[in-house]
Amino acid sequence: FNRLHETIQYVTNFQSEMEPYHYFGIEIEDLFITNNQSLLEEYKGKSYNGLTVKQPTRIKIDNYLEKHRELLYQYDFGDDWRIKIELEETVEDYHFGFPTLLDGEGMAPPEDVGGPAAFEEFLKIYQTPSHPEYLSTYAWAEKMEFLPFERDEINFLLKHVKYKKTE
Repeated sequence: FNRLHETIQYVTNFQSEMEPYHYFGIEIEDLFITNNQSLLEEYKGKSYNGLTVKQPTRIKIDNYLEKHRELLYQYDFGDDWRIKIELEETVEDYHFGFPTLLDGEGMAPPEDVGGPAAFEEFLKIYQTPSHPEYLSTYAWAEKMEFLPFERDEINFLLKHVKYKKTE
């Protein structure tokens, strides 16, 4: 689950990477998997909304994803980004030692944009040079590394994901 988080960070314009700037959570079966240290400590041995809180580094995702075929990844509990992860195919003879992005489109939201509705408003301003807030919005976007979709660049970054093939 930790590698899923790291991979999502590399393929989006979010910037947490492996430093928990914002936290993520995944509810699956009777578990709430999160990198939020406060929740992990507070609910150790206790129930959190009826779920057992677990660290993402201690649970393999394979069995859960194969069984359920999808899961919901929630990122930045304030902005409330929700990314649906679907298992489309299992590649038995995958020869890379890291995740590979096959396709994509559009620009992912920048970190701290304010959630889905705020991202839509941001895009309206960002794409309208005559808007009075255009220059400040554009400058902020550059500071937040709001980058266009570049598959080759993303795949270069994905080579850094700590992925380990299993036999």
